Amino acid sequence: MYNKIKNCIDNYLEFDSNKLFKKTDYLVIFGGSLRDIIAGDDNKIKDIDIMCLSKSRNIAINVLLSEGYIRHDLFSPDTFLLYTKIKCIFEPKTFVKGNKVVQLITPVNINANYRHDDTKIFNEMKSNFFEILKNVDLTTSGLVFDGEELFESVRNSYYHCKNKYFHEITGTKMYNEDRIVFRKNNLYNKGFKIVKHDDIKFIRLQKVLSLRNTIPTINKLRKKILSNEIKFERY
Repeated sequence: MYNKIKNCIDNYLEFDSNKLFKKTDYLVIFGGSLRDIIAGDDNKIKDIDIMCLSKSRNIAINVLLSEGYIRHDLFSPDTFLLYTKIKCIFEPKTFVKGNKVVQLITPVNINANYRHDDTKIFNEMKSNFFEILKNVDLTTSGLVFDGEELFESVRNSYYHCKNKYFHEITGTKMYNEDRIVFRKNNLYNKGFKIVKHDDIKFIRLQKVLSLRNTIPTINKLRKKILSNEIKFERY
């Protein structure tokens, strides 16, 4: 599975994605590109979303520029709503090369009391980094790739993507009524089907899948990143 994911990402980016992960800590690929790869729709990837903190983001920017990408003031309606409505991220930094699009997304620091304390700012942004990954609004959005392993922030997200079904996760930080309409329509257009939380067959399937699921959770990712953390980072 690792080889399939990495090859698809490399083919889309048109360079070795290891360059993005080398010498970075808080940098992961998440979102629709992973969903499309697992669903067998890697030819339908429209962009690659990267969640990162500032030092890792700066490294990624240098890599993208060196590979021929150009900074562009463009981002998808989905990401635009994250920035303007939910306000959990800074304005995305978007890079374009031909028809390839990469978005670097950084979580906000919302506590004004930490404005002049780099350590507290960094710690809050680290926390928000994982909170955004965990608080997704669709079960198909719970996949995260760190360049070496695939993780789940929503249990059984992998199987949902592979079998092209999903359900909404209301009440999460990423849930927004305007945004969810756009996102659900995107899935319908890709052949995904929605299932209800109270669907008995779905509940039974979830229990079986949970017993068989060997994909590590985002808690393992957190421990992995913390053990390789670059100690100082200015936001």
